[in-house]
Formats: sequence, C-alpha cells, structure tokens
Amino acid sequence: MVESFKSTDVIVICEDTANGREMTSYMVTAFQEKNIYVMYTSFISASSNNEQMWEELRKLQTMQAMVFVMHTSPSLASNLFSMAKELGMMGEGYMWIVTSKTTNYLDSMDSEAMESMQGAVGFRSYVPTSREIHNFVSKWRKEHYVLEPFMEFKEVDFNGIWAYDAAYALAMAVEKVQTSELASKELGTNIGTSLLDEMSRVKFHGLGGEFKLKNGRTISKAMEVVNVIGKGGRRVGFWMMATGEFSQEIKKSNSSSNRKGLEVIIWPGGTITFPKRRKLQTNGNKKLRILFPGSSRFQNIAQISVDPRTNRSTASGFCGDVFNAAFNALDYGVGIEVVPFSYKDGITYSDVIQKIYLKEYDAAIGDITITPNRSLYVDFTLPFTDLGVGIIAQNAKNSMWIFLDPLSADLWITSAFFFLFLGFVIWFIEHRTNNEFQGSTRQQIGTTLWFAFSTLVYAHREKLQSNLSKC
Repeated sequence: MVESFKSTDVIVICEDTANGREMTSYMVTAFQEKNIYVMYTSFISASSNNEQMWEELRKLQTMQAMVFVMHTSPSLASNLFSMAKELGMMGEGYMWIVTSKTTNYLDSMDSEAMESMQGAVGFRSYVPTSREIHNFVSKWRKEHYVLEPFMEFKEVDFNGIWAYDAAYALAMAVEKVQTSELASKELGTNIGTSLLDEMSRVKFHGLGGEFKLKNGRTISKAMEVVNVIGKGGRRVGFWMMATGEFSQEIKKSNSSSNRKGLEVIIWPGGTITFPKRRKLQTNGNKKLRILFPGSSRFQNIAQISVDPRTNRSTASGFCGDVFNAAFNALDYGVGIEVVPFSYKDGITYSDVIQKIYLKEYDAAIGDITITPNRSLYVDFTLPFTDLGVGIIAQNAKNSMWIFLDPLSADLWITSAFFFLFLGFVIWFIEHRTNNEFQGSTRQQIGTTLWFAFSTLVYAHREKLQSNLSKC
C-alpha cells in the first residue's frame, strides 16, 4: 500500500505488547526491503493515560510524517484516532493505514470512533459470502432467540467463522486418529499418527472457504481493503496474497481477467488525490527568536541584511544561507525573528550561550566554537564547515633555524637521546647475526646512527631479523 503511492517514509504505531513488538519487527524489515524509511516506531500501551497518548501524538506530529501505519487493538485505536482528530492529524495531507487487528472489528465500533477515523484505510480478513454462511447465521439466530430471547444478539464475526472451521477440522482429525489407532490394533502394527499430523493434512471447504493449514496457520487467498467513510467501511478492493497485487474484485474460476488496482479512496480531509507532501500553515503568533551576529570579521560567513521598508533583519552569509535552507526544508509552520548582536557592544559567545540556556532566545547562528563547557548548557548541530583558519607571521629572527622554535631545547635533546638509545639497542640485538649491522667500527656506528634517525620517517632500509628488534 505504501509503495503503491510512492511514499518514501512512514511512521509505525504499535501496541506495546509481545504481539505488537513482533509485528513491528516484521513490518520494519518489510519496509526496508522496499527501500521505505521507517522514520519512527511508536509503542503505546493500552494502560497509558490520555496525557501520555496526547504527548506521543504531539511528538509524531512534529516529525512532519505523512504516512502512519497502525497495529493496535480496536479500543486503543479508537482513543488514538479521537486524539489525532483533535490535533488536526486527520485532515488533508495525512494517510492512515490500519491492520486487521482493528479493522476486523470495524462494525462493532461506536459512532464516535467511526467519526474520528474518517479517511483511514484498513485491511480486513475476507470471508466470501456463501449459502453455508447464510444457513449457519439463520440457525444461530433461531437458537439464540430460543435459549436467550432477552439478550442482545451478536453477529458472527471472522473469528467466529474461523473458530467454527477449526473445531470442525479438529473433529475430523480426531476421527482419523481414532480410525488409525483401531486399524493398528487389528493389524498388530504401529501405524498410528499424531493428532498434530492429522490436523496439518486436513483440507475441506468450510464456512470461511477452503480450510488448509500451512506451518500451523490458516491460508487466506485475499484481504479486503476498506476505506472508512460515513458509518462504516467501504470496500475499495482486495489484496491478493498469491500475486501480491491489488484487485477491485476476486477473480472467478471462469473469468480470464480481473480489474487491477483499487477503487477511488477518499483520504482524510475529503480529498481523493494523495498529496505528495504535507504543508503546514505558518502560525503567525508563534515565532522563533534567533540570535545572529550583526557584524563578523568574515562577512561571507555571517552577515545581517536589513530591509529598509520593514526594518526586518535577515540572516545571510554562509551560516545564514545554511540555516534558511534547512529551516525551509523542515517546514515546521512557525515564523522566524532574527535578532542581531554585535561583538563591539561587549557581547561574547559565552553571553550568547547564556541567553539560550536561560531561554531568552530559542537558538543562535554563527561561527560559534563547540567546547565541552558550552555543550553542558546548549545543544549544537554537527559542524557543517571547516574554516581552516591559519596565521602567517613574519620571521622576526630572519634565521634558518626557526623551525626548531615549536619545541624547547630540552625536548629536542631528549628526543635525540631516545633516537640514539633506540639505535644502540637495535645494533646490540642485530649485529651478531645480521650482516647489515656488521663491518668495521666506523660502518657499524654509521649504520646505527642512520637507522636511529631514519625511523622518524620510517625510511630505514635495514631489514630486522630478530623478533626482539621488531617488537
């Protein structure tokens, strides 16, 4: 369903139970195989209070998601849809897909729940109408009114039909096991089969159609796709298990073709065209106050532009352009008020961090250095540029030995001593067996000095033989 509407991301909402977590793992894997990104997985417990559910839905709303897939019980789904409607999440631009865990009980949900679910699409277990079901329901009604005439009559649902067929299959399996055991006793052999084996072989045409087990589960040929409109679910097509395609009708045995795809779906908000992106209206009463340096040493990094007509400040420069592009892409539906500050007025970066921490402003933009102390009070974005600032200074000494200035004389002497000591240790280990460290005294001293200093750039040509030298 998600793939057919060319949506690239989705949010999964599941009930916080063992079944919900198992189903979530299955759905996430299936979405990944189709290159559909699961933005967030929300686990909601049926025991959660209204405030907790409200906060969770508010969090989902800020994610700017367009498609929600829900796998919860009918009671939890009813509460969530009611709150989602209050938050405006059942309007135009949203797509809600509900699994059969909820949709199978759509007819038993009250009018208030149905009103909040308008436009949702769900998958429902499909049981074809037949004379057997009609006769069974008629018999069920007669027995109900005879035995309990004053109690409300409950219609037979999908679970009831499956339970009836399962009990019938169990009875058939028990009968076959008993027959097998009787034949085994008469022949004096052990050819009996277990009840589980017989259940896996049972195959017959029951109330729900053809009954057959595969890996301990019933096999369904199709799932019904329903669109919640008005007081119930309107069928818009079927999901064919065998072909993995949508169809507007079940293919008959004497039919050579069927209409593929789904009928027109009425989405939340009453639209029949699925939106490619949800747009939020800007809330003029809510603005983010953003601090931005009014003057910078590098104008191409941060610069303030002021509109002479409206006297409104706008962030520009590289930092401002990155912020504007990211903020417009997020489309959060709030305004921006850029507040310039100047270092010339004595305001430092630490003062800016303090103002953000005290919530005087919402955020700050600029070439602000990330330090461990500042990270304790505010959150930083990942660095998006490397300034590469360097300093070019004139050689005041006008000497060729200025490259020695970064290290003190003591450090240079200590480093040279350790290089010589390393060369001596290598010579002591290698000169008895390694021909490259042998020769006259002058040759051995030269080789040792060369090896010691060439290790600084890993340029030594002598091959070490002892494992002690290599260590």
